[in-house]
Amino acid sequence: MGEIRVLPEEVSSKIAAGEVIEGPHSIVRELIDNSLDAEAGQIKITVNNGGKDYIQVTDNGRGMTEADALLSVQKHTTSKISDIEDLNTIATMGFRGEALSSICTVSAFTMLTKMEDGNTGTKLTYCFGKELSSEPAASNTGTQVIVKNLFQNMPARRKFLKSNRAENAKIKDEVLKKALGFSERGFVYKADDRIVLNLKPGKNISERVEDIFGKDLNDNLFEVYHEDEKFSLRVFISNQKHTLSNRNGQFVFINRRPVFDRALLYTLNNPAKGIVQAGRYIYAFVFIEIDPSIIDINIHPAKKEIKIKTAEKIRSVLFSNVERLLRTHYYP
Repeated sequence: MGEIRVLPEEVSSKIAAGEVIEGPHSIVRELIDNSLDAEAGQIKITVNNGGKDYIQVTDNGRGMTEADALLSVQKHTTSKISDIEDLNTIATMGFRGEALSSICTVSAFTMLTKMEDGNTGTKLTYCFGKELSSEPAASNTGTQVIVKNLFQNMPARRKFLKSNRAENAKIKDEVLKKALGFSERGFVYKADDRIVLNLKPGKNISERVEDIFGKDLNDNLFEVYHEDEKFSLRVFISNQKHTLSNRNGQFVFINRRPVFDRALLYTLNNPAKGIVQAGRYIYAFVFIEIDPSIIDINIHPAKKEIKIKTAEKIRSVLFSNVERLLRTHYYP
């Protein structure tokens, strides 16, 4: 008998879900992305016990019809793309059609959703991949998702979750990045009955930075803007009064999506050598807008990394502008 076998559906689903859902912060990230794509103006995130036992994300976005709600929790279903070519022009936060299906597989899942012109809402209930119910329900316009008992059906994965404090910090980081990328939207993050972030909608980037990091930092940020036919670059960096011993105050956004790009971060920090004290790092907020057709966002399960065809040009412009800012304001 051969040794190669087809995995049971339950096993393959758990493996696939594990690639998308690393922990509570992954769920929060994916649900916020859905809310942003639904044009929500206000997003509220509530968690208990580091999100291991309870996560709730509520928005006032477009909501869904019953038919779309039922489709949304199936594998590889999305409203964002219809063929591979659409990836060349994708402008939404989500696009793979994996998130809700994966969340359903590893948790007790409830979704309540209603469109503005709907007479009633739809409530879906799943338990570790199995549909329990689908029924009409009273609902405000928008979508609410409740996730309970994360990874209870995957004990090996659950035991590797960090402490509540550590998981809460990861969630805060996800919310903070989304709030910086979408400063015009409102965000509330509540952990164990304590409001961690309460960010009002309708803010510009500078106002959002002040709301999160304080007026003193915002008053000591320097800004530069560059635009050409390929991309635009907007950078805020701090002066010598505001530095950190790590890079936790440095953020890069490409088309409003928070990304981790080692080369861009190196380029950002390289001009500071010899200007900023050794072992210290400036605060930096980098916003790049670029034609979606020259980037590839489909290279990382969490969509944290992006390939850019014009990366060398962007790094060159970033370096020269940051260097000019530093030399102008650190040595006036």
